[in-house]
Amino acid sequence: MASELQVTTIRGVPSGVNANKIILPSGQILQAPGHIVQIVNNVFANTPASGSSQTISASNSSTEITGLATTITPKLAGSHFLVQCNVMYGQNAAGWMHCKFSRDVNSTYQAELQENSWYAKEQYGGGIESRPWFNHLDTGASYSLGDTITYKFYANTQNHTTLTINWNNNGINKSTSYVTVMEIAQ
Repeated sequence: MASELQVTTIRGVPSGVNANKIILPSGQILQAPGHIVQIVNNVFANTPASGSSQTISASNSSTEITGLATTITPKLAGSHFLVQCNVMYGQNAAGWMHCKFSRDVNSTYQAELQENSWYAKEQYGGGIESRPWFNHLDTGASYSLGDTITYKFYANTQNHTTLTINWNNNGINKSTSYVTVMEIAQ
């Protein structure tokens, strides 16, 4: 039998080890629409020791940027997911660049979510550029609790350009791209 408790304020005890804390026992979830349930942050870094970068040559077909694939396992039914993707990259010549991302559920493709295009300036021999590729609220994920949702990112270029993810101009600096996924309760 369900019951409802109505209060104006809830406070933790004022002293002791857990002073001013309200603790939910393990396995219990406080469900409040609009609050962040969990955050998954994927850092794809190019350090001098690891050399983690990826080169994409001019092509009409998209190539997955494997270091950016990010997986989250929802904790609540019906959640939305805020996906933010910032990428450090360089391009060998000015030309068009296209990027897109998709959602897989349990390793099965579900939907392409967004595509962006822009005219990139030449970066090799100069600095690198950090561009926020995506800031997208995914409200259409169809999943069951226990499923895994994976966001995958792709890019392609035109005009005989080459795109390097996490490129740096002197081989000793660090370049970092990242994806952050936030589960938001509904």
